[in-house]
Amino acid sequence: RVNRITHLAYAAQRYWTIPEISVKLSKMNISDQNSSFSIGDVVYPRPTTLGPRLQNHLQLVYVHEGEFTVQVDRRAYDVAAGQATLLLPGHAELFRFANHGTTRHGWCQVDQPQLSPAAVEQLAARPETLPFTPAMQTLVRLAWPLARVRDRGSRQYRDALIQAIFQEFISRSGCVKA
Repeated sequence: RVNRITHLAYAAQRYWTIPEISVKLSKMNISDQNSSFSIGDVVYPRPTTLGPRLQNHLQLVYVHEGEFTVQVDRRAYDVAAGQATLLLPGHAELFRFANHGTTRHGWCQVDQPQLSPAAVEQLAARPETLPFTPAMQTLVRLAWPLARVRDRGSRQYRDALIQAIFQEFISRSGCVKA
């Protein structure tokens, strides 16, 4: 496990020089000159809703504590602590956060992802939720302090870490074929 985390962090530092990761991400084309990346964390008191809203980004949402139900278009599903879900652009969303206790969740996103129809089709076949793996957690801990950096080098490092978080989720989902 440590070796996989080291591998992903090293890939992020080297700006995606590892072929397996580059191939999968380049097929999706989430990193393009017009794309920007961000990461955040929020706490919602009980009970709270967010939305409805139209998702404009490729967004990975992961729950640290608590839970929520998300309705995407007309399909609703639960996301519990220790799980992550991938939200695709172009869909209506409504979030309902836990009725008991607070919910703390984080997200990372790609603005203006250039997804081909084939990539959208592959991502649509993903499981609704997957475990928020130790590798994803480590990558989030590395990227979080860089959430609001301004200098180019730090932004590139943050963006590479966020790409690695997406890569870990996508790799675990089995939805993108090499």
